[in-house]
Amino acid sequence: MLDISAITMALMVGTAGLPHVIVRFYTVPRVRDARASVGWALVFIAILYTTAPAVAVFAHEIPQEVGDLAILLHGGLSRSRALALNLLTSLTSVVGGVVAYYSLGTALHLLPYALAFAASSFIYVAVADLIPGLHRRVDVRAGLEQVLFIGLGVAVVYLTHQHMH
Repeated sequence: MLDISAITMALMVGTAGLPHVIVRFYTVPRVRDARASVGWALVFIAILYTTAPAVAVFAHEIPQEVGDLAILLHGGLSRSRALALNLLTSLTSVVGGVVAYYSLGTALHLLPYALAFAASSFIYVAVADLIPGLHRRVDVRAGLEQVLFIGLGVAVVYLTHQHMH
């Protein structure tokens, strides 16, 4: 929690130090008024920085949950049963978060295997779903585009790996 508070404080002070905020110091007659103005600015900046992530999560999750509920209702479930099942499946994320929090220290040695599994899942999706669609276009230009973009993808992975290590 301390790291989040420190990041929020750094963002608040950084935002308060922007030129359009600092100019406020020269538009009031007394130093006390300028300090009060900056204090209120910091309060509203803190509100912005602490609520923006929650708003982003709501903007993602509410349509997701409404869509899940609509699918359950369309599948023939009653409203109460659909709501109960939707709530139950949503609570599994809380359980997963708690389990991950307490088991992270002991599970770090499994990280390379988990990353390999995730990467192989993406490769499977590419091979099973995307490549057959690419084979439908057989002209030379489409083939060159495919080779170019696959090469660019490999280059991005390679350069990212080189930059991080």
